[in-house]
Order: sequence, then structure tokens, then C-alpha cells
Amino acid sequence: ARASQPSVLREGTPQDTQPRGPGYVHHWNAKGGSMEGEGRVRIPVRQAVPLNRLEEVLKARVIGQDHVARALVKGLLRREAGLSVGNRPFSAMFAGPTGTGKTEMAKALAEYLGRPFVRYDMNQYHDRHAASALVGSPPGYMGSEQPGRLVADLNAHPDAVVLFDEIEKAHPQVLDPLLQLLDEGYTKELSKGMVAHAPNCILVFTTNLLYQEAWTAASPSGEHREDQATVRQLLVSKGLRPELVNRLSVVVMFKAFDKETLEGVVRKQVSDYLRAWAKREGLSVTIQVDPSVYQALLAFCDTRFGARDVQRAVENYLGDALATAYLGFKQRGVRPSWLSATLEGGEVVVRLN
Repeated sequence: ARASQPSVLREGTPQDTQPRGPGYVHHWNAKGGSMEGEGRVRIPVRQAVPLNRLEEVLKARVIGQDHVARALVKGLLRREAGLSVGNRPFSAMFAGPTGTGKTEMAKALAEYLGRPFVRYDMNQYHDRHAASALVGSPPGYMGSEQPGRLVADLNAHPDAVVLFDEIEKAHPQVLDPLLQLLDEGYTKELSKGMVAHAPNCILVFTTNLLYQEAWTAASPSGEHREDQATVRQLLVSKGLRPELVNRLSVVVMFKAFDKETLEGVVRKQVSDYLRAWAKREGLSVTIQVDPSVYQALLAFCDTRFGARDVQRAVENYLGDALATAYLGFKQRGVRPSWLSATLEGGEVVVRLN
């Protein structure tokens, strides 16, 4: 049976740090509260399965980044075999263009492993005052009466997959506690001196640095030729602190999408979009999509903007046609069991029966 749709839990407050079940997701802003429109989200998770299936699952979830899936699995297998150093948690840096699946890869990893997923948008922590909400303020400074968000979340979810999105935009004050966490598996916040021990968490950092390099990193055969040592050097040359980069277990560059990869993303998003709609409406629908529809949607997409551009195209063209076709059925209380999408006169047309 398919897992249920995500549900938004609004009752939680920033001070609510009671442990939750697997798949519990936090999104925090710089003021310590839930970001408007996001809140706390419970996502469906699979039961734990052997790591030898993880690569296959990640490849299916994130199109065109097979080398990232391989690198993650190799790193996790090393840790499982007891080859990690001391209490260091497993960590990874995902570099490359926007819209290529960096955040989705972290979410897929958390879902597969059945772990909580905690995301921090580092755009929200770019100045010193904002950074104190995450790591705490020294006694006597504004905000020192509140503990840092990071330690509170790690104490509540010590085995979480924790995503620091666009780490290059964070204030330098954020990095020192992270270095301690990466090195020794624990961190201490500045306000109350609270300590979080989380050697079993997984830390994922993303950065849009190396955008240009990602466009030139693929050989004609399609193999990604930048090894991890080269990517580390490039990140340091772009301004990331070497002491951060050198502590990471895995450092990989996401490939920019070519047309072939983008077509695969279009096919997956069309399928996901239609199946999610059918599930929300409680419908059992046979779906047929003509190949010309994929090509038409692909023509509206720019490889520079990745999967986000595909999502907009699917919503604007396929979504509009589906809404027009379905609302008449819904108003009459009729439940369609068959859907076809075709291209006619340069327009996407959806028919239901």
C-alpha cells in the first residue's frame, strides 16, 4: 500500500523539542519560529532496508545524479563497516547548480533510512543576530536567554538527517559549532552551555557554488570527471573555509542537466504529478501520456534552471488542462477512471472518461 500524503502539523512551537517519530521534518527561520507556509511536516517513510538497495532508490528518486548516489552509499558503507574516525558523524557536501536535486537527495536519504529530516535555510542566518538563533548568543548578549536551535533539535533528534541549505550564505559564527560537531560528534551552544551529542546524525550541506564548473565537468561520454579531491579544492578556491571542507566525509558536484537528463525529469514529474492528483482525489485512474506531451513540456524548460523549471511547466500546461477537464466531472459527482494527455494544435489536451 502506498504511504499517506504528508500532513502539516501546526501545533508545534519553537520550544517544542519532544522527540517525534521517523520522518518528522523541521523548517526553522532565523527568528527561531516556523517559516511561514512551511511549519512542521511529517513525511511518509519506508521501513529500514539494507544499504545495498539505497543506491538504486536514490537513482530512481533523483534523475541524472547517479555518481552522487554511488558516492553516498560508499561513504555510508565505510561508516557501517566501522571505518569512520572516532565519533565523527557521516557528512556530505552537495555542490552545483540550483534545481539539480541536492535537497531532494537529502530528503530521499532520510526517507529511505527512516530518520527525521531537519532543514535549515542558511539564507536566514546570514548576519550575526540571526546566526545566534541557531547556535546561541554568549551570556549578556541579546538573545542569550534562549538556547540555540541546533542543539535543541539535535538533542530531540540525535539520529536525524540535518540539511544546511546553501551553507555559503551562513554567517561565520555558525561554522565554529559545526566544525566541533563534524570533528567530535557533539556541539555546545553559546547561550546556556547546552551540549548535544549526535555522532549518529547525518549532516548534509548544499551550495550553489561551482555552478559554472558543473557545466564543464562532464566528458563527451557523459561521465563525471571531477573527483572529490578536485571538488574540495574548487570549493575552497570559491571561499568555503578549508577546515569545513576537509572535515566532510563525501564532497560531490551535481551535474548540470543536459536535454536527455531533463527529458527524464519531465517524464518522472509528469508521472508523479498525475499520480499525486489521483491519490488526493481518491481516484483509480489509468493514465496514458502521449510522447509528444513530454517533448512539448521539454520545449518550455531551460536546462539552466533544472527541475524547478520542469515543475513550473508541468503545473502551467498539464495542470491547467487537467483542471479544465476534471472540474466538470467533480461538480457532477462523476469519478473518472481513465486519463489521456495529448498534444493538439500545439496545446496540451487532457481527456477523462
